[in-house]
Amino acid sequence: MDIFEIVQAFAATHGCIFGICDASPLDTARLEQSAFVPFVSRDIKKRTCPSVVLPGALSVIVLGVGASQGIPAQNNADNADNMAQLSSLGTNDDYHIKVKHLLRELADELLQHISFEYKILVDSPTLDERAFALRAGLGFYGRNKLIISSEFGTRFNIGLLLMDIPQDTTTHSTSQAKCPPNCRLCINACPNGALQPGYPLDTAKCISYLTQKRN
Repeated sequence: MDIFEIVQAFAATHGCIFGICDASPLDTARLEQSAFVPFVSRDIKKRTCPSVVLPGALSVIVLGVGASQGIPAQNNADNADNMAQLSSLGTNDDYHIKVKHLLRELADELLQHISFEYKILVDSPTLDERAFALRAGLGFYGRNKLIISSEFGTRFNIGLLLMDIPQDTTTHSTSQAKCPPNCRLCINACPNGALQPGYPLDTAKCISYLTQKRN
């Protein structure tokens, strides 16, 4: 059984999606043109070069783990205007722990067959995880700046397993899928209007950005 078959079986067992791609540096153009979110590195090399994070990195396993729906808010209809709205990330178990646990379990399983060095990244301040999810074929970029997969839509979390071994079987994306021309679902759902057609994310209106940025 080769590495691809091991990862494929692991993903099927745990209800995940996955892709495997090479660890060559990313194109820097998209990052240079977009605003940095508060917690990521401003060092372009750290954001684009796996070998900076794991010296000798040759391949990347990208795992997509479906996000749970969260606990529905118990708002009183008579007082709904005065109730806070919480992101599902605030009412679920910490996905960082869940995804890291799965990646460690996967690494341990692979280590039974081959020796290698690795690095696990989940919501990391370094590598651009969405770009590697795109490269590995997990989905396509939506207008909401997230990766959209056929299995989970945008409701999944991304984890990376960097390895210092080459992988012959890759799953580079060949899909031409993209958002339908007239679709405005994410734009209409954005509470502060931070998403607008043809424009980059307006961080001055993005609640996620504003609640995490450093003063």
